Amino acid sequence: MKYVAWYTVDTIYEDIFHNTLEPTLKAYNLDSLIIPVYNHKKWSLNVAQKPWVVYQTLQKLQEPFVLLDVDCKITGEPSLFNQINPNKYDIAYHTLDWHTWYNKPDETKKELLTGTMWFNYNNTIIAMVGEWYQHCSRNPGADQPPLEYLMKNRYKHLRVLDLPLEYCYINSMPDGKEPFNKVKNPVITHYQASRTCKRIEL
Repeated sequence: MKYVAWYTVDTIYEDIFHNTLEPTLKAYNLDSLIIPVYNHKKWSLNVAQKPWVVYQTLQKLQEPFVLLDVDCKITGEPSLFNQINPNKYDIAYHTLDWHTWYNKPDETKKELLTGTMWFNYNNTIIAMVGEWYQHCSRNPGADQPPLEYLMKNRYKHLRVLDLPLEYCYINSMPDGKEPFNKVKNPVITHYQASRTCKRIEL
């Protein structure tokens, strides 16, 4: 199983990869593919390249793979990915429950997180990722909302495995405080560098 990550060259994300994710990929002896991409000097244009990376990786590997944001660490053995049956699932990601995550009793929102994802290799996934890429190319910005839209509409028939929170654990709330919904032993921990970096024209 390949663990794929990407960063824009000559930006803080390149440093973040080398200091954060890369050492833990090596520590757990995970087979990785790291993809440096062009720096457009602006956060919205750079982040919109994620679906292009996924599309190119599908074409290159022609097999299932894990996609990780570079501002994360492997903090436990990610054995679940080796247990996913590609005959049963097309895609895997964590759906964040705002009710428990933000400790809001009346909140019903469920948010698709793209920091840790698993992609199967099949024609339906290739088609979906192609549309995701086209949307982000026309409307540069965060990759998450257009993917969520596609998954709720044209591709709601895809077979989704909802990853446990342990595989996409965010180490802090937007205000920097500790999460309400703590995970004792996360497998993949995300540090949300975009909360500060997106204010900079990279």
